[in-house]
Amino acid sequence: MLTRSRASVALGQVVRFPATIPECLVCLNSYAPTTGSGAPRASAKQNQFYSGGFVDKAESGHVGLRNQGATCYLNSLFQTLFLTPVFRKAVFQWKHDQKKHGQEAEGMMAYQLQKLFAALLTGARGAVSTEGVTKSFGWTGSHVYVQHDVQELFQILLESLEEQYAGEPLAQTLRERYFGSYEDYVECVTCGHRRSKEVAYLNVQLEVRGTQTVRGAFEKFTNPEVLSGDNAVNCDACKAKQPAHKGLRFTALPDVLSLQLCRFDMDWATMQRVKLGDTFAFPERLDLTDFLRPTGGKAGEGAGKGGKEGEAQKGCEFELYSVLIHTGGARGGHYFAYIKDLAIGRWCPPYPFSTHHPSSICTLLLRATPPHSSLVRLGLSSTIPQ
Repeated sequence: MLTRSRASVALGQVVRFPATIPECLVCLNSYAPTTGSGAPRASAKQNQFYSGGFVDKAESGHVGLRNQGATCYLNSLFQTLFLTPVFRKAVFQWKHDQKKHGQEAEGMMAYQLQKLFAALLTGARGAVSTEGVTKSFGWTGSHVYVQHDVQELFQILLESLEEQYAGEPLAQTLRERYFGSYEDYVECVTCGHRRSKEVAYLNVQLEVRGTQTVRGAFEKFTNPEVLSGDNAVNCDACKAKQPAHKGLRFTALPDVLSLQLCRFDMDWATMQRVKLGDTFAFPERLDLTDFLRPTGGKAGEGAGKGGKEGEAQKGCEFELYSVLIHTGGARGGHYFAYIKDLAIGRWCPPYPFSTHHPSSICTLLLRATPPHSSLVRLGLSSTIPQ
């Protein structure tokens, strides 16, 4: 029987951990009045749902991930990585070698990801646990109750996999498919002499404040700063201080492009961390040709100016397939994701493009269309510096 105390416990669980709402609903349903025969009104499947785990996979077509405490950000990322074919394939192709790895498979991050992805792919339950993966991280019980930024986890996870499995196909795939590069340059306005260095990136941090769109954010990211007057730089060619352009320009785009929307900022008047609720529009397909610049061109020149246009066009179009959303404020909240199942071309759950107010979106993931086997490069070395 449903009592006030039981309802209070369920309500407290929902308030603390919103992701457990389905479990709480079934829990409440299990206390529903019985029929005249004494049999519960809840179906056998629903009772099994509460006692054995979650709803049958057939009801949604996908297997979910249990929230260990405050791991909604981790679950959102893992579901995205699982539904990214290139990442899933690389994980499944990894093989444990006791001599090479120096430890049992159970303690290896790649092995635990294999087990998790296998459960998501073949499991019949509504949700499975991520405890094996978090234990391979070295996390203790308290770690799962601390919420982190999903983009920070994405960066740390991929860099850790690349470092732990250096020299193996898994690390090579991550390097080739997820990392791009941009040129950090200073260019003399007078003579065009340029000093630059190439920087590898895993995600692109885009300003939300005052940009409103993905294209506007990319323009702000690549627009050069003018250094003049007291800020003029010494030009090696002119042998004198000259005004200069200082900026960034993309020289390589990866197969999987991660865009981090910078929604967390600092209010210097109150010295408090704040979350920006600005609306940020984005398309389902994105052409970045204008932002991929040849090294031979001057600042401000696109692919059609000073570069080989046909070469620059290749691999510059991207398709949106994952939208990670953070609801709440700067001190905490809840993460969830809309992900496009690329095998069937359908969003899970269906993304409300026409009605959703995109003011809480924190991360966008896109894939190159069609996917290219190597990075799009323009006049640079064939590999990104390690």
